[in-house]
Amino acid sequence: MDAVSRAVCIGGFAMFVFGLAIGFILKVLPNPRAALSAHLNAVQSGTFLIVLALLWPKLSVWPRVAATLGNAIWIAFWAVEVGMVIASFAPPAQEGAPAGPIRLSAAAFQLSGAVAMFIAVTALLFTFAPAAHVG
Repeated sequence: MDAVSRAVCIGGFAMFVFGLAIGFILKVLPNPRAALSAHLNAVQSGTFLIVLALLWPKLSVWPRVAATLGNAIWIAFWAVEVGMVIASFAPPAQEGAPAGPIRLSAAAFQLSGAVAMFIAVTALLFTFAPAAHVG
């Protein structure tokens, strides 16, 4: 396993274990529904990152961008997760009430993570090395 695969795998495994831990404290957080979302996201995203790490050597990503792209992907997934965890510490929103600082910071993490994730995963699709043709 090369350094990029290892970094993505460790990021995914840590997220998976973190998601399991969130599952134990769902009921004690101020917003249990948001905590459940954070738990499910961490378990599913962690699993995806582990699978991506196992597939990384077979993807034939351009060597010059592989490290940057691999690290950007797991960091973006973690940014979304951090935003979801922050949201679980805010009480449920009342209809028509303005967003408080906790909700705004959660939204900022989620938005920045989602944009970075979209860009990184899209870049992953376009940075494959050309396949060798036998013929």
